[in-house]
Amino acid sequence: MENSRGPNGMDVHYIFKLMETSTNRCSVYLKQVLSTVVEIERIELCYPSVWSVFALKTTFKLHKKWKALFPILFLPDKTTTNYKATYVNRSKLNLLGIIFSINASKQIELKSYACDNVSLLLQVLLFLHFNDQGVHPDGFIESPTATYLRVKLGPSYSEGQVIDFMDLLFDQYKHTHISAKSFRRLFRCFGPCTEDIANQAFDYYGESKDCFKAWTKAVEEYLIGVLNIDKNVSKRIASLLLSVH
Repeated sequence: MENSRGPNGMDVHYIFKLMETSTNRCSVYLKQVLSTVVEIERIELCYPSVWSVFALKTTFKLHKKWKALFPILFLPDKTTTNYKATYVNRSKLNLLGIIFSINASKQIELKSYACDNVSLLLQVLLFLHFNDQGVHPDGFIESPTATYLRVKLGPSYSEGQVIDFMDLLFDQYKHTHISAKSFRRLFRCFGPCTEDIANQAFDYYGESKDCFKAWTKAVEEYLIGVLNIDKNVSKRIASLLLSVH
């Protein structure tokens, strides 16, 4: 199976495999990768480069599992594969119940997901922090974010409902002059913990009236105090997250 790789060769499949086998090794690896991050970059979940029904089924199952575990991390996307839109290939996809489209070059396009490098690293680190048992292949533990959204929005919800919920939460803190885009990014990184960070930022803003200073300080303190991330790394990541325009 072809791996979904992000910047600096960050291997999404490897990260989730580590979660299933060694939470300690996974945490160490994630912090090492985070220490090398200098910008926020997009990661696309990919499909096998060579046509294989078995590999496709396995990949779809993995993507579904990851999306359920981290519902606000992965955003809907579309991937253009190198699979030819032949009758045989189309028939096999239909039999598998896989929705697809065909582009102008007669190649098959499949539903996929995308995220960014910082959100991925922080969401997984938070999961490991709150669930030190890790993820088990035959019945993973629900993540704090998934539990939080289930309580707030019900057992089933759309991406649109998640965005509406983020915007409602943003309304409580927008007078600190944080942008909606920056707040959404923080929420996709920290999930339910965003409220703790936001409340701290609210207090700091009351003291300084400086939005960037207040929010970066709150994020930095959370990364250091809760996730035990190096101070210099935390400072850089906080600045990146609040520099979104």
